[in-house]
Amino acid sequence: MHEFFIEKLKTTPIFSADAPIIVAVSGGVDSMVLLHVLYSFKKSIILAHVHHGVRQQSDEELTYLKSWAEARSIPFESKRLSFESFSDFQAQARKKRLTFFNELSQKYSTPFIAMGHHRDDQAETFLMRLINNHDPLSVKSMDAQSQFQNLTIVRPFLDIDKQTLIDYAKQKNIHYFKDVTNTSDAYERNRIRNQIIPLVQKENPRYLEAFERHMEFVNDAEMLINEKIDTLPDLTKERMPLKTYFALPRVVRHQYLQNHIVKLYAESSLGYHHFLSIDQQLNTQSNFVYPLKDSLKIHKEYDTFFIKDSPLNSPYLLTINSQGIYPINKNLRLIISNKKKNHKTFKSFELWYNNKVYPLQFRTRAQGDYIQFSYGRKKLKDYLIENKISPAKRDQLLLLTQGSKILWIPELHVSSIQNETNQVIYVSLECL
Repeated sequence: MHEFFIEKLKTTPIFSADAPIIVAVSGGVDSMVLLHVLYSFKKSIILAHVHHGVRQQSDEELTYLKSWAEARSIPFESKRLSFESFSDFQAQARKKRLTFFNELSQKYSTPFIAMGHHRDDQAETFLMRLINNHDPLSVKSMDAQSQFQNLTIVRPFLDIDKQTLIDYAKQKNIHYFKDVTNTSDAYERNRIRNQIIPLVQKENPRYLEAFERHMEFVNDAEMLINEKIDTLPDLTKERMPLKTYFALPRVVRHQYLQNHIVKLYAESSLGYHHFLSIDQQLNTQSNFVYPLKDSLKIHKEYDTFFIKDSPLNSPYLLTINSQGIYPINKNLRLIISNKKKNHKTFKSFELWYNNKVYPLQFRTRAQGDYIQFSYGRKKLKDYLIENKISPAKRDQLLLLTQGSKILWIPELHVSSIQNETNQVIYVSLECL
């Protein structure tokens, strides 16, 4: 049976890896078998253990694994987790574990981490995702090899059932721990393992094969859908025409949005009901900004939409009481001078004034703003709508104003009509 496990390793990149391999070891039968197989194969390994701090047995596991590593002169790394709350405990724990493993990857200059997930884990994960109505393509199999930041996660045992691992551990006299919390139905995965799986197995003793076949079909469907998505606009760089978007099948539209969110937030996902809400709003006539996560937003503007990751908008106000140089941000500055400047000028404006011109304001828009044209006064809001200035752009426009009267909108090359005098100051924006 040992050769059987060695053959499994030969199909993974860790078989020929020169770099050391981090082995994630909980103390359970799956990770202990993985540890022994890799050690017997004379691989350079680091034993990595996470103490979740929720079981008394965890202290015993930590002591045993540390002693095991020390007896064989193997580097041992452990991390004790803490939690502010135990709501969504398993998701929190997974994120903290991956962060710890990623730190080890940098410490030991290796991308590889081996995990002992097996065939039974696949079935439980499949049912969890199916029951919780995750996105349609989430009911696929775990990948034998996947990426997380700097990590290359390798799972050599995905097509081996747990009983085979138990039999091997007995044959080789491999000590392992049985997690006493596995019998508790406090966690969803345990309820599926202890209550649902036995019923499924009773109906179909070959349920693992049936689940695997379904997951293989989903994997193939995802590949075809992603090939289609690769031909579509990148929502973070381009605008997607709504006509093109709604010509796509629903599952493609969902994955299209999902892929962009994952690209910006690796641990995020777009739930199906959330997707339906977005889909419904995109099918309306209104322009809108729809928050997705943190600073990530969907912007719908007329017959297109796009995704933008930017800090929350906050009003900008700079009060100007005299001539001078005023930094706007690290790339831009505003210059008020009685001498015209030609070099490095990004945009400029000639302001005719009298002694009451100050204070001026350089700011974002506010209620009541207007522009004075030769034919009369127009509200800024109406002007922006008439000229189809996108909603995303409206709150970012910088205006030179005197109270509610807009004197100059640099980005749009628009200015109010002025009463000329014999005095003039030059207002310019300069790129740094």
